[in-house]
Amino acid sequence: MNLRKNIADALTSLLFLSSLGFSASLPAQTVSLTCLGTETAEYDPGMTFTPQPVAFSVSGLLAPCAGIPLGVTSASYGTSGTANLSCEILSGAAPTPPLTVQWSDGTTSVIQPTTVVTQRPVGEVVRIESGQIVSGRFLGAATVRTVTLLQTQLDACSTTGVESVGGPVVLSVTKLL
Repeated sequence: MNLRKNIADALTSLLFLSSLGFSASLPAQTVSLTCLGTETAEYDPGMTFTPQPVAFSVSGLLAPCAGIPLGVTSASYGTSGTANLSCEILSGAAPTPPLTVQWSDGTTSVIQPTTVVTQRPVGEVVRIESGQIVSGRFLGAATVRTVTLLQTQLDACSTTGVESVGGPVVLSVTKLL
């Protein structure tokens, strides 16, 4: 009978604390996900061969996601900012704003890229980012995002500027306990 009373007291305490806004800490979670999808980026003003401040907006849809945990089947993400950009072959310092990912189970993660390699041949974007999840679901997990964004107006860098690009993306998230 003492064991039942102890369990009942523990549950009552947990319910009381959760009603006050405290939550029990979640155990660390193993994650090994690979998500395939598409990404688009828009630029204003359009990128030309002359470096200039450009506002950018990036959005992505990831489906399917495969791996563990099994309940995460897709995701979406977005980010925006301003940076000196151009259509040059090798860009200078690539912008690395945080990326907010919304998973199919309703949770979110914020990825902070730490290592970025970007090339922009004739306005197309080939980008490889490694980083870490700094808040939300899968906190502390390592990430790699590989993006190839193509543009269809090959003369846009020397005329009106490249205003949008799109193409395939792969996001890998890994944290093994």
